[in-house]
Amino acid sequence: MASIRHEIVIDASPEHIRDVLRDVGAVHERLLPGRVIGTRLEHVIRELIVAIDDDSRCLAYSVVEGARPALEHHHASFESSSGG
Repeated sequence: MASIRHEIVIDASPEHIRDVLRDVGAVHERLLPGRVIGTRLEHVIRELIVAIDDDSRCLAYSVVEGARPALEHHHASFESSSGG
């Protein structure tokens, strides 16, 4: 099974990032303008929220139904730090 890890630095507060991630249809406007050209919600998928940990600023989820083409396995997570 292949894995992809992509890390980017965003100049925004962790609270803002968590708010934006919950607005999945507007990530191109609110989180990564110019980097993500646009989003279009075309079909319904069912996701399983694996974990939401506000203390470590992590959200993990998995697509469990409705992905086209069908996924054998899907797991994604977002983690934000306060910078350093």
